[in-house]
Amino acid sequence: MMKFLRAVLAVATLAAVVPFGAPDAHAAMTNSEARAKLLAYLTRIGQSPNEMLSGQNAGHADGSQGDQYISGLVTSTGKYPAILGIDLGFKLVGSVPGGAIDYMTSYWNNGGLITLSMSPENPMTGGDPWDVSNADFDQIFSPGTQANQRWMQVLDNVYGVLNRLKQAGVIVLWRPLHEANGGWFWWGGNDNGRWVTPAQYKRLWTQMYDYFVNVKGLDNLLWVYAPNCQDSSDLKSVTYYYPGSAYVDVVGLDCYTNDMSIVGSRGSYTQAVSLGKPVAMTEWGPQNNSNAPFDNRFTLGLKTAYPRLSYFMYWHSWPGNKRAIVDFPNANALMKDTNVLSLGQLDWRTQTP
Repeated sequence: MMKFLRAVLAVATLAAVVPFGAPDAHAAMTNSEARAKLLAYLTRIGQSPNEMLSGQNAGHADGSQGDQYISGLVTSTGKYPAILGIDLGFKLVGSVPGGAIDYMTSYWNNGGLITLSMSPENPMTGGDPWDVSNADFDQIFSPGTQANQRWMQVLDNVYGVLNRLKQAGVIVLWRPLHEANGGWFWWGGNDNGRWVTPAQYKRLWTQMYDYFVNVKGLDNLLWVYAPNCQDSSDLKSVTYYYPGSAYVDVVGLDCYTNDMSIVGSRGSYTQAVSLGKPVAMTEWGPQNNSNAPFDNRFTLGLKTAYPRLSYFMYWHSWPGNKRAIVDFPNANALMKDTNVLSLGQLDWRTQTP
């Protein structure tokens, strides 16, 4: 938690010397108005011939990794990414410290955007997100079952985080249940080579949507559906698990590659665009972890090859797996490129929905 608190102070200090747009203008908006403006802005950026927003995931919400990927980037480039990402993973969905929420709120108040991901444990078995040994989804929706109790506890824990951000006026790019088409998480795959059906996945997604939006009244979420790039015939298509237009605001692609063409493999990019939503690269980095030669200048080719992308999000690193912008050469070339927007360059508050 202390690392997150130090990060809050760092952002607050930088606010004195960097023009962070006009966050005060948000005070006059409702969350619904701000949400509509931000969605319109992401749509506009996706239609721009050159611009993309920069993003960096800063780790897990327990503060174990803190802001090293953000502060390290500022130290080396003088730039904060436009979008700060945090992952509510594993048991952490029930133990998010106040320092992490303060960090996100401060980042937002200083002109940045926030995206939250969710990687929950398997409610049917109590195993980790990669536990695909049981996919009896009926248990999840049956009141009184252990699976239902576990799942509702997850949703209530997450609601506590999202509601605190709502009260602070923070609009969240909310990215739950990602990469279902890969089959490696319980919400997409299960044992013996079987798959969760599209109807089961949609039920899980829409139940969460209804609970957060209609039951709990969260009006600060932009819902991000993020399959994996279909970089192998073993994966389902990008649209296979699509919950439906009424339940999705942004379509993301998660793609780790050193070959730009992979983003469009098997129609991944084309299918994402066809859904009619703003499109983003919601996880991005090299294919072969720390052993792969990767240069941040490679990312500059994303917009040329895939012009509808509105933002990119580097993931955080872990031992043996380099993923963050600061881990690779030429961070300066990426963050200071005139077409890559960083914190302080976002004018979404003036956008007309």
